Amino acid sequence: MTAGWVVTCAGLWSDELAKRSGADDNPRIIPFRGAYVHLAASDQPPVVRGMVYPVPDPDLPFLGVHITRHISGEISIGPTAFVAGAKDAYTLSRVKLRDLWSLATWPGTWRVAKQFWRTAITELRFLLSRTAMKNAAAEFIPEIRHRALARAGAAGVRAQAVDRDGTLVDDFVISDVPGATHVRNAPSPAATSSFALARELVDRCETHLGPPEARE
Repeated sequence: MTAGWVVTCAGLWSDELAKRSGADDNPRIIPFRGAYVHLAASDQPPVVRGMVYPVPDPDLPFLGVHITRHISGEISIGPTAFVAGAKDAYTLSRVKLRDLWSLATWPGTWRVAKQFWRTAITELRFLLSRTAMKNAAAEFIPEIRHRALARAGAAGVRAQAVDRDGTLVDDFVISDVPGATHVRNAPSPAATSSFALARELVDRCETHLGPPEARE
C-alpha cells in the first residue's frame, strides 16, 4: 500500500518515529506512570457524587491526586505521576534498559529532576504507600480517612514531551518531514477529538499535496 502523505499519532513512541523519519530529536517523550486506588464498597452514603480535583499547578501539566466517582459507583483516587522504567510500564516491574538509557541521556530529564525534586519525593511516597494517596484525597474530603481501601486500580502511562532545556511541553508539537506529518505531543486526551487540530493537520497535508481537486 502506498500513500501520498502520512499522519502519525504514535503516543509514547512519537519521538522515536519522528526522529527515524528525519525530524529533530527535540522534544523527547518521558513516560510517567499513573496508578489509582479504589475505596472499598460501603453501605454508608457515597463520599462524593462527582469528581473533585486539586487546584492545578501551572508549572506541571499533571492533574494531581483527585477523586472520581464512576458510573458503577466505585470511587477511585489518583493518579500518581512517577517516571516509568519503560514506555509500556503498565506494571511496576516492567523495565527496559533501552528506555532507561533514553531517559538518562536526555538533558531535559535531569533538568526536570533538578527543578521538581520536591514533587518527585511526594510522588515516590504515593508510589510506595496507598494510604498516603488516601490521606492526600482526604484533604479535600475528610470522610475518606474513615473508609477502607480496596484493590489497586488500573495504571496508565502518560507520554510527556520534554524539551532539551527541561521544559515540560504543554502545547501541541507537530513536525513535518518528507512524506509525513508527526503529532509529537497532544497534551490532553480531549484534544485528540479537536476539530481545530484536525483542520491544522488537513491544512498541512494540502500544503504538501495540494487541494483534493488538484489531485484528481
